Amino acid sequence: LGGSNAFVVRPFGFRVSGPPSGVTGSGSTPFTSAGTSFNTTLTAVVWEAADDTDNDGVPDSQGTLSTNAVTPNFGLETSAATATLSHALAEPAGGNLGSLTGSTNFTGFTNGTKTQSVAYDNVGIIRLLATTSNYLGSGQDVTAGPSTGGLTGVGRFIPHHFDTAVLLHGCPDLDV
Repeated sequence: LGGSNAFVVRPFGFRVSGPPSGVTGSGSTPFTSAGTSFNTTLTAVVWEAADDTDNDGVPDSQGTLSTNAVTPNFGLETSAATATLSHALAEPAGGNLGSLTGSTNFTGFTNGTKTQSVAYDNVGIIRLLATTSNYLGSGQDVTAGPSTGGLTGVGRFIPHHFDTAVLLHGCPDLDV
């Protein structure tokens, strides 16, 4: 009964899934080679008390979102919400960040979920992060990191191939 001011209810966070995760170290089983495409799925999910023990409205960790119910209306807004997938380097320490390429701007969610193909152009292990900024102009972000760590231990990405060069020294009569 009665009325209220307008308010926005946002998804609690994004569950990032698809590639294998939780790997560490150079001895871990390789996932794929640098530059090879792989599918990543973003799913907008609801809040559960066990996932927000500090009650800050942000998921405590990505792992706890695996059983959260989906918010099926995410992406059906008048101006459809989108999400951006990004990455951070987990290993090797001090390595080059590399680039995440392909469809890193997720649009066209269906039932709160969207799968797209991306690729990582370097070797190592990464974290995948997802964000929708300022959801419906509310000033609230929907995230899967960086504070929650996103999907951690994605990889291990290995070299696609090696190029070799033959250098001949001191053979002036050799036509190569």
